[in-house]
Amino acid sequence: MRKRWWLALIVAITAAAVAYIYSDMQPRVYQAQITISAESVPPDSGTIDAIKKQLATNAKQMASSTFIQDVVDGKYGDSIQDVDPNAAGVKTQARPDDNSIVMTVDHADGLKAAQLAEAIADAFIQVQGAQNQQVNSSGTQVEWVVTRPSGMPPQPSQPRPKTSGPAAGPLGQPLGLVL
Repeated sequence: MRKRWWLALIVAITAAAVAYIYSDMQPRVYQAQITISAESVPPDSGTIDAIKKQLATNAKQMASSTFIQDVVDGKYGDSIQDVDPNAAGVKTQARPDDNSIVMTVDHADGLKAAQLAEAIADAFIQVQGAQNQQVNSSGTQVEWVVTRPSGMPPQPSQPRPKTSGPAAGPLGQPLGLVL
């Protein structure tokens, strides 16, 4: 090992360079994220419990392919041009602790990712508002609001060549030691 230490070093550097180049050649993906929350007006513990139970279902509805297709086609407002709903990765996560849903939209164009995230959230709020027009017997309603709006992502979320390149170096070193 003392004679050929340079071999382990060369393999580690080569692994880092190959990982960096391969990662840098991958298509860019931008991620827009938006958070919407449900509130009981006026505050009511029974309504809040019902919101918590319904959050997972609401999150699935928001990420459904038919709902996204309707949003892109303009059923709930202006249509979004040049967006393939199947190419956009829409993921939702229900957060019962704060009665919110976090939605992320992945797209090759950062502006389109932000537009799609805003349009889906607005359409969801519109649909929920129409469903909640009927006030229950206690007079409480559920209001959905955007608590953290989406913005144009400043840089791609994937790939990350500056992370994968340096990580591959130490992982390539054992291969160099075996050689």
